[in-house]
This record gives sequence, structure tokens and C-alpha cells, in this order.
Amino acid sequence: DYYARVDELLSMNAATATISIKLQETHQLLENTINYEDPSYVRPYRAKRADLESYIKEYDVLALRTADLLDDYEAYYQFLEIQKLVLVYGSESDILLDLFGEGAKRFDLYNRLYSLRDLNYHIYELQSALLVRQNNYLRRFYADYAPIIRRRLIMLFSGTLLFVAFSVFWTLRQASAISNPLHELVLMHLDLADGNFRSVKPVAARNKEIRALGDAFVFMSDKLSETSKQSFVSFLP
Repeated sequence: DYYARVDELLSMNAATATISIKLQETHQLLENTINYEDPSYVRPYRAKRADLESYIKEYDVLALRTADLLDDYEAYYQFLEIQKLVLVYGSESDILLDLFGEGAKRFDLYNRLYSLRDLNYHIYELQSALLVRQNNYLRRFYADYAPIIRRRLIMLFSGTLLFVAFSVFWTLRQASAISNPLHELVLMHLDLADGNFRSVKPVAARNKEIRALGDAFVFMSDKLSETSKQSFVSFLP
């Protein structure tokens, strides 16, 4: 739930910032048209404005979904005001371009252009306020959920450490279960090489292969002991 809300708010922030960028690009093309008296900017301006208005419609769906998720519609109402002003900006800019096409006086054109510039700046101020509100949501969510996430991370880290410790303990125990009996066999082999048959005894091991090896070693020791005794008796007078 936390990550879903944060993702939603981050998407809203990105969308709000994108609207600001698209509006600035659109207005720049409009200013170029009037300042340079160049009608070649009109077509890219109209394409940018159509893209802006289309994006705002998509943003409307996201903003309403976020308002439902947060159960707070103030940010959505702020967006609706921005949306209305952007549409007003589009209508006023169409009037300006019509006057430009009709060859209106430069004073009238610049007067309307400056009014549109003020409207653009007002929209930017509203979007900045909306971004601040969205960032406040993010701070509140982080403050509410950070302790929970921290506890979960600690639990995950502790569980990982316990798992690693258990794995190391189990591995060492298994290695000891194999290496200790083998070490006993090596010592008995050295004693047997010195003729000490009494030190040879069955090996206590959980591994059946090592037990079988120990039994075979004991059997071999018994046979060597019997052979040694028989050889000793045969040398008696």
C-alpha cells in the first residue's frame, strides 16, 4: 500500500512537471511567431498545443485516481483550475493568431501576447503550489511508513544473519562429522604402523561410509594382529 501510494504521487509529480514543460514550449513557439513575425511557427505551435491538451486529459484520469487513493480532493480541484486556465490560454492564443494572420497592429498583438505571458506565469504558480502539496503528501507518507519499513528491514536483516549463522553452523558440524573420524583413522593407522594394535577400535561416525571404512580398518588390524601372533609362535623353540 505504501509503495503504491508513493508511486502514484511520484507519477503525479512527474505529470505536473511535464505540463509545465509542455506549456513553456508551446508559449515559446507563440512568442516566436509574434516577435519574429514568422508564420512558420504557427503549425508547430498548434501541434504542441494539441499535445498539451491531450496530455492534460490523460492527467485528469491520474489526478482523479490519486484523489480517490488519498481520499483528498483538494489537489484534484487545484488541477481542475489549472486545466481550465490552460484551455483559456488556448482560446486566447487562437484569437492572437487570428489577429496576426489578419495583419493587426503590433501594439494590439503585443498587448495580447503580454496578457498570455501573465496567464502562463499564473498557471506556473498554480502548478508550483500543486507540486508543493504533492511533496507534502510524500513527506507525510514517509514519516508514517518509515518506521514500519525500518522494522521490516531490520527483521529481514536479522533473519538473513540467522540463516547464514545456521548455515555456517550446519556446514561446520557436517564437516566435523566427517573430518574427526577420518582423523581418528589416520592416528590409528600411525599407531598400527608402530605395532600398537590395541589403539585400533571401531570408529563412531554418523556417516555410514566412514563407519564401513573404520570397520574394515579394525578387521584388517585384527587380521594383522593374528598373523603377528602366529608368526611369533612359529619362532618359539
